Amino acid sequence: MMRETLSVKQSVLQNSNGKPQHATCSNTRIPYHEVAMWQSEIAYYRTRFPEYAPVLDIAEAVLREQDALAEEQRSRASPVTVPDLLAAAGRLAAIYPDGPALAAALREALTGDAAAQADPLVWARDLVRGRMPAAVAGLDAFMAALLVPYYDGLRLPNIVVPDAPTAVCSACGGPPLMARFRQEDGATVLGCAFCRSEWLYPRTVCPGCGVDDPAAQRFFYVEGDRGHRVNVCDRCGIYIKAADERVMGRAVALPVEDVVTGHLDLLAAEAGYRRIGV
Repeated sequence: MMRETLSVKQSVLQNSNGKPQHATCSNTRIPYHEVAMWQSEIAYYRTRFPEYAPVLDIAEAVLREQDALAEEQRSRASPVTVPDLLAAAGRLAAIYPDGPALAAALREALTGDAAAQADPLVWARDLVRGRMPAAVAGLDAFMAALLVPYYDGLRLPNIVVPDAPTAVCSACGGPPLMARFRQEDGATVLGCAFCRSEWLYPRTVCPGCGVDDPAAQRFFYVEGDRGHRVNVCDRCGIYIKAADERVMGRAVALPVEDVVTGHLDLLAAEAGYRRIGV
């Protein structure tokens, strides 16, 4: 799927009637982090793209560990403490190639920060949302994966229709992980990086700066793979990856799509754009 040649297009980002896309309805699609759905998604990529096997192995192990941690979290009544978070980080770190270094950086950051001691989940959320600098490269993304089990209980079963455009999850306050263009109608759906809730979002509004300026919204994709693309905003420099279910011909699981589109993150960073939230 990965190619060296890029095709950069100026996106209109409008409905067929020429008006900005706004949400008018909801549905009851299974939340995209359900185990059966991401297992199916991983199996799909294993079959068609065997070269993805190493990264899919990591993704599957992380998703299984997140599911196990979420189940444990649902049975506890006490607040999450720093030792709790560090223990969970150790379990995830055993899966990532650079996990030990990330876990060590997290331990050092948590130990030396009074705010982290007071409420480690809020501290970690602020780190992921860019409100404080990460101690080492990749720590914010590692923290995003670590927070999923703790926010899982807040996820909403149905796609949310906000009263006004928002790039912040109404269930937990998390940032979007990715977007998907819904198969049945092309509507833009954002998926939370933390609790995995989903909500509708206007296509022409930048989720980074909130400005409705189609002229500033562009996208690029790797030639030969129009199902995955990167939406960028030239006003604020933010980007968000998107999966087009209409092109792909199937519903997608965004946590898996995020993994198999890692090359798009590299291309966006090389072009000078910053990922929203994570």
